[in-house]
Amino acid sequence: MGQTKAVEIELRNVWTDKYGAIYTPDRKRLLKVPDCNHYEILEGTEAIGLRAFRECLSLRSVIIPNTVTSMEMSAFGICRALESCVIPESITEIAKGAFLGCTSLKSIILPKTLTQIGAGAFHNCVALERIDIPAGVTWIGIPAFSNCKCEIVCHGDRYHVVDKVLYGHEGICLMHCSTDATEVRILDSVGNVADKAFCGCSNLHTIIFPHPLYFFDRYIYGCDSLKHIIIPKGTRSFFEKELPSQLKELIEEREL
Repeated sequence: MGQTKAVEIELRNVWTDKYGAIYTPDRKRLLKVPDCNHYEILEGTEAIGLRAFRECLSLRSVIIPNTVTSMEMSAFGICRALESCVIPESITEIAKGAFLGCTSLKSIILPKTLTQIGAGAFHNCVALERIDIPAGVTWIGIPAFSNCKCEIVCHGDRYHVVDKVLYGHEGICLMHCSTDATEVRILDSVGNVADKAFCGCSNLHTIIFPHPLYFFDRYIYGCDSLKHIIIPKGTRSFFEKELPSQLKELIEEREL
């Protein structure tokens, strides 16, 4: 049974608080919150359900109690007025698209207990200033931070940032580039570039490749200022086969 269908069934037998927020009868799972400026999730709640706050366009702040252990997909998706959020230590995973499209989100505090960040969790959080990745995070979905310019600070060894670019898996994967980067020299260790890694990098004018890498136009969606794709001498034939026609004219061979 799909998640949407499950929610439809649950809504037939629910408990509603004085603000109109809908919970399961045992009040353990928050199902849906009406549009509001602020909401404090009921103490004792264990799960924020699928799309529970999605498109609460007036929501500016929320309080999540430390009884919550699960935050489901797109829980806060497109809450365009949400400015900050503190995730309690009781949560270990940020689900896919959890804060997608929260365009006013400036600050978020992730718990030290966090182990996973889902794909698209912070996509298009254009106002986000900084995000600290706890040392315990072992998996970040791709793309988790697409179209974000925030400073990413990694506190563990699994992920690291060099010149506004996030790398994972011991530097093998280029996962994300900050949208305010202007020039990126890809690390020698990189073996693949993640989908949408350069999404929205409208200030990026130069990408330097240390060696041949498979590269597709969807990786650089929105890179309208890109002028130079610099590659090692002797690799033009490889890149001309891989790059779409509109990017081939940007190729420059150099001694690297």
